[in-house]
Amino acid sequence: MKTTERIIGPLLALALAAAEATAETSGAGYETFPVFPPFPDVAGATGSPQGVGLDFNLSATQSRAFWDFPVNGGLPIGATSLEIEASLVADAIPAGISIHLRSGGVWYDATPPGLDGARRRVGVPLRRFRDAAGAVCDATRTEVLRISIWSPGRPMSGRLDLHAVRARADVVAIAELGEPVFLDRCRALFDRAGIPYADLDASLQDAGAFEIVVFPQFPANPGIGTAQPLRNASRKGTAFFAFYTASPLLSEVLGINPGEWLQASSGPWTAIAPDAKRLGGFAEIVPHETGNLIPPYEGPGAYAAGHWLERGGRAGRIPACVVSDRGAWFAHIAPHPTRPACEWMRRLCLKFSPDLAKAFAVSALMEDEALLEARPSPAPGLAEAVREAVARRSKLEEVPLLCAALRDAAAASAAASAAAPSNEWRCVWDTRAPGRTVASWRATLDKLADHGVNAVFAFAQIGGSPRFAPPSPSSSAISLERLVSEAAKAGVAVHAWMQVLALEGADRATIAALQAEDRLVVAPPGSGGAPWLCPDQAANRQMLVAAASQLVAHGVAGVHLDYIRLENPGGCVCKASRAAFEKQTGLKPEAWPDDVVGEGRFARDYQAFQTESVTALVRDIADAVRGATNRVALSAAVFPDRRTALRLHQDWPGWVSAGWIDVLCPMNYELDPAWFEVRLDEILEVVPAGRVAVVPGIGTHASVPGPDALAAARQIAACRRRGLAGFSFFYLDDLLLESILPALKLDDSAR
Repeated sequence: MKTTERIIGPLLALALAAAEATAETSGAGYETFPVFPPFPDVAGATGSPQGVGLDFNLSATQSRAFWDFPVNGGLPIGATSLEIEASLVADAIPAGISIHLRSGGVWYDATPPGLDGARRRVGVPLRRFRDAAGAVCDATRTEVLRISIWSPGRPMSGRLDLHAVRARADVVAIAELGEPVFLDRCRALFDRAGIPYADLDASLQDAGAFEIVVFPQFPANPGIGTAQPLRNASRKGTAFFAFYTASPLLSEVLGINPGEWLQASSGPWTAIAPDAKRLGGFAEIVPHETGNLIPPYEGPGAYAAGHWLERGGRAGRIPACVVSDRGAWFAHIAPHPTRPACEWMRRLCLKFSPDLAKAFAVSALMEDEALLEARPSPAPGLAEAVREAVARRSKLEEVPLLCAALRDAAAASAAASAAAPSNEWRCVWDTRAPGRTVASWRATLDKLADHGVNAVFAFAQIGGSPRFAPPSPSSSAISLERLVSEAAKAGVAVHAWMQVLALEGADRATIAALQAEDRLVVAPPGSGGAPWLCPDQAANRQMLVAAASQLVAHGVAGVHLDYIRLENPGGCVCKASRAAFEKQTGLKPEAWPDDVVGEGRFARDYQAFQTESVTALVRDIADAVRGATNRVALSAAVFPDRRTALRLHQDWPGWVSAGWIDVLCPMNYELDPAWFEVRLDEILEVVPAGRVAVVPGIGTHASVPGPDALAAARQIAACRRRGLAGFSFFYLDDLLLESILPALKLDDSAR
C-alpha cells in the first residue's frame, strides 16, 4: 500500500527532513531504520496522505480492534527500540493501546506511551516486548507487527493514523535497577520529555554501547558482576545519571561525592532552582516534593546544576544535582514529568549527547505544529525564532523552550475563547495548607487572588483527625480559623478538605489505636492492605460525621469530601461488615470471604451492600453539614469514570440524584484536552449541566504528566462551553502559582 506525500505544515516538514537526513549517520543522536512506509496491504487499513488510516468502530461487547502488518526480514541487529509515529482521534478514551511482535511464532506484547490527537513519535524499548512467561522478544526474527486498541467497555469509534514505524538504535538507556516505582517515574519523565531511550538489563553488560546510562536507583553495594561492566563502560566514555543513591562505586566512577541522608526538619523540600548559567539560561523552577535527600556535593571538576529551594522561594545551599564530565548525580528520585522537569532533563542530556537536540526539536514541533502554523500567530517573534532555528539547523536545543513560551502566549486567548459563567468556581486543591505559615499564606493568597482564583480546598482532616494547628497567638503555624480570616481579606473562599476513609498520611499512633479497636478495613486476600476506615462500623461513621460538623464550626465556606470510597472492589470483609451484611440482607455466606468476593455466589449482593455503606455515610455527613447554623457547600472529589467509581463503591450519580452533594468535582486528570472533553461528555450523560454544580479537576500536578498552561486553558474553555460551574486545579504548587496561572490570566478571560 503506497502512500502519497505527507500533508503537514511546512515548518514541521523542514524539521523532519533535517532530522531524517542526519539520522542514518547518527546525527540525530541515534540511528533509525525504516520499517514502514511503504505500508503493506492490510485488512481494515486505508492509504491516506498521512500514511495509513486505521478506522475502528467497537461495540460494547468487542474487547479490541487490531491490525497485523507483515515485517519482512525482522528488525535489524543493533536496534534497541521500536519508534511509532502516529496520532489518534476517538469518541471515547480507549482502555489502552498495545503493540505486539510475533517472533518465531510466539507473540510478545508491550504498551507504548500515550498517543492522542497530536502527531507524536513514541518509542517502545525492545526489551519491553515480553511473552506470557516474561521472556524478552528476539526482535531480529519479527514476522508480524500488530497494533491493538482496547475497548473501554462501551461503544467507541475513531481513527488511528499511522505515519511511520522505525527501528531505532538509541544512545540513552535506562537501567532496569531499583524499586519499580522509581523506574516508572524515570521512564515517565523521559517519555514526556521526548528523550529517546532503550531499556538496559540489570547486568549492565551492554552499558558501553550507550552514551548515557540512567540509574533510577543504584544499590549501595553492587556485586562484582555489576561493578566491572560499569567501570568498562566508563572507560569507553559512557556517562551515568544516578538518582537517589549513596553508592561508593558510582562516586568513584563519576567523581562526585554523596553526602549523608537528610530529612526535612520543617516541612518538605518542594522545588528545585536550576542553575541558569550552567544550563544555557534555563531557570524555570522544577516542582519536586520530598522529605528526605541524599545530596551530592561539588568537588574538583564538578558543579551543581540546581539547588533545592528554601522557604521564601530562594535557592538554598543543598544541591539537587551535581554534574561532572562523567555524568550527573541527583539528590532524589526522578521528578514528576512536569514541563520544567522535562526541560531540565533535556538540558542535562545535551551535555553528554549534543546531537539529541534534533530529536528534541522534532518532538516539540510535532506537538505544536498547528500553533506554529497559526495565522495570526499568538506570538510572531517566538514563531519566527523557531522557524529560523529549524531553517539554519542552529540552536535546535532552544526549540522546545521556544515552543513552550509560544504555548504560554496562546494560553490566555484559549481560555477566553468561551464565555465564563457568572460566579465561576476557580479553585485549587492545596495539600500543604496546614504546613504553611501565616506569612506564607498571606503571600500565597495575594498571588491566587491576583491570578483570578477564588476558592481553595484546604487539606484539613485525615480520617477525622485535624491537620491544622489549634489557634495560638504565639505560633507561626496557621489555624483553620486564621486561614479563613486571611483568605476572606483576599476574596478567596476556604473549603475544608476531608480525606474521609483513607488513612494515608495519618500519624502512626492514630492508625495503631484504630487497629487495636478493629476499626480498619480488612481487605480480601490479595487485594489492598493500606489502612482505611471501615464504613460499616458505627464508631467510624459517628466520628466522621462529627468531624465534618466541627469543620463547619470553623467558618469555612464548604466541606470537601475526598477518598469517599473504598480501596478495592472487595471492600471490607471484617467481622463487623459480615454481621451488618447478614443483618441487612438476610443472606448467610458459609465460606467467608470467598462467597462475597470475586465470583462468589453473593459477590454482587456484597458489592451493592458496600456501596450502600459509603452512600449512607455521604447522606449522614450531608445531613450534619446542612443542619449546621451557617449553610455551607458540600462537595466531593470523585472518579470521572462512573464504572471505575462504582467498582470502588462510589455511587456519585446516586448522591447527585438524592441531592446530597452541592458540588461535584470529577478528577478529570487528562493531559490531552481532547480526552478531557470526551470524559466531560461522559459525565454530563449522567449529570446534565445545571442539576448540580460540576467543577472538574484539572491535573496540572497529578502523578501522570499534567497539562501545561495552554492545555489547561483548552480544558477550561471546554468546561465553559458546556456551561459547567467552574474548574479546580490539582494542586497548588510552584508550577501552578508561578508559571501556569500567570499565563492563563483568569480574571481577564472571565470578563
